[in-house]
Parts: sequence; C-alpha cells; structure tokens
Amino acid sequence: MSSIILEARDIRYRYPRGMEAICGISFHIRKKEKIALVGPNGAGKSTLLTMFNGMIRPDSGILLFDNSPVQYDTASLRMLRKRVGFVLQNPDRQIIAPTVYQDVAFGPVNLGYSPVEIKEAVTRALRQVGLEGFERRTPHQLSGGEKKRVAIAGVLAMNPDVLVFDEPTSGLDPSGSEDIMELLDELNHDGKTIIISTHDVELAYPWADRAILMTDGKILHEDIPEVAFGNLHSVRMAHLSLPTLLELHME
Repeated sequence: MSSIILEARDIRYRYPRGMEAICGISFHIRKKEKIALVGPNGAGKSTLLTMFNGMIRPDSGILLFDNSPVQYDTASLRMLRKRVGFVLQNPDRQIIAPTVYQDVAFGPVNLGYSPVEIKEAVTRALRQVGLEGFERRTPHQLSGGEKKRVAIAGVLAMNPDVLVFDEPTSGLDPSGSEDIMELLDELNHDGKTIIISTHDVELAYPWADRAILMTDGKILHEDIPEVAFGNLHSVRMAHLSLPTLLELHME
C-alpha cells in the first residue's frame, strides 16, 4: 500500500503564446506531509499548484492522484476537486456569497448534499477554522485573516484529503500569518496533506516536512528544510536568502 497521494512524472506546461512555465518536473508527495514549494515570483509555483486539482492540464507528462492518472472529464474533475481543496492567494476572489454560511455551504450544495449534511459540513468547517458564530456575518466586513479562514472553511466543508494553498499568508500581518500557519498545522494533525507555495523562507523553513525549491519552472532541490535550504548554491539559484535560524546554526 503506497502512501504517495500526489505524483508528477516529467510534466510540462506552456501558457498559450507564452513561455514554458513548467519544464519537465517530477516529484511525489506522501499522505499527511507538509510540503512547501519555495521560489521567487514567476518560478512556476502557482501554475504547478493549479495542476493538482485539474484547473490546468499538463501539455505532456503524467500527474497521478492516489496512484491513478488524473482524468480530465467533468465527472473525474469533480471528484478530484472534492479531494484536493484549493485556497487562492486572495480570499476576495474565492468568497462569492452574501453570508459566511452560504459561502461555506457552496461546495456541499454543488456536491448534492442534503440540507442536514450541508449544515453539518458548514458547522464542522467553521469550527475547524475557529469561526463558530460567524454564519450570518457578511464576508466583506471581515478582516483579512477572517476572510482567509472563510475561504479555507469553504474548502474544508467538502472534507478534502489534500489542501493546497497559494501564498497562504499573503496580505496578512505577522500575527495573522502565524495564526494561519498554526491552523495549517492543526489541519495536518487532523490527517490532511498540506501543500503551500511561498517565497518566504522564514515561513517555510520551520513549518515544512519537505521543501521543494523552484525557479524558472524547474525543481532545483527537494529535501527536508535543513538540507534543502542548507544547499547554498540552490538557495542562490532560487533568488532566496538563507533562513535566519539556519544561518545562526551554520555559524
């Protein structure tokens, strides 16, 4: 029984009329791992993340979810998106309903849950993100951190196995960022596989089980953070700086 939940085999992707965004990448992610894709803007991180739930289809190569090649017909994609939840960088682009309850219920409603199942799913998801009692609130009146939590709850309501976050702390202050990373730890503790993209080495270094350093659509290095960030050549190639903790340790 393999514990690998996501695997890429030599995947490539080129934007229409554009440059190659993903240049022959291979890797695997195990169940319940915390993975950080780290690299500068334009490294291909976000493009790669959108492949995980079928928003973008590789031009070549193969992507596997739970040991089966990803299929791109409507029914298969629907199933994949239930199991791989995607949280956008900007929650305002993800939150669409007039109340928090309706927004978090959107996925379960579309999956055809009964009213009782919808209520259970919404209640559970809001509890997981610490927003009990927010059901009737208007999303646009919430703080940035609260909006981020609503977006996460909307994904959690479908009870996915894998959670994918594009720049999870984007636009948040240090304390808000810390809260969100703690929430990701809790979700991981509950058995979720978590994949984030970030250019913040200070965030990725203490949090991730494995770091995948990327630049120009390629993987430079992947390993436990001490090793991945300890490779000075890869860190420089990825236009990153050494995490402060590691720098102190090396000195």
